[in-house]
Amino acid sequence: MKDIPFRAFYFLGDAYYSMESELLKEIKQMGMVAVVPVRESLRVKVRSQERLWAKEKYEMHKELYKRVRYKIEQLIGNVKNLMDDRDNTRIYDLASLYVLARFAVYNFLVLWKLYLFFELLRAVLRNQAMSMFWDFSNSLKNS
Repeated sequence: MKDIPFRAFYFLGDAYYSMESELLKEIKQMGMVAVVPVRESLRVKVRSQERLWAKEKYEMHKELYKRVRYKIEQLIGNVKNLMDDRDNTRIYDLASLYVLARFAVYNFLVLWKLYLFFELLRAVLRNQAMSMFWDFSNSLKNS
């Protein structure tokens, strides 16, 4: 966490049954709000001060968590739909590289679509501006 070059206001994490208190301490010291669903069961209650703090913050920001979680799941679903969601490897590092490559290709495709959209928009606006210019110059000639 200390090597991350940027700071965020919120730290959103997946549901943890036994999230390390040390990580929560670091998050708190960095001034971030931990929005992490902390679970407790019938027999095991949350006792750690850091986990109680994270549970309280999660309850306060539950709607934010749901909104962001929905967007993340939506993005993952889009990447899986665009490319195959199965890897035929048992090597964890290679599977991680496959996932990173899929997201890199997806981001490249999104950028390409944005580029094409803005090029089309620029061409339409240029044609419209030229049309307005010719209409204006013709109206000057006729007057």
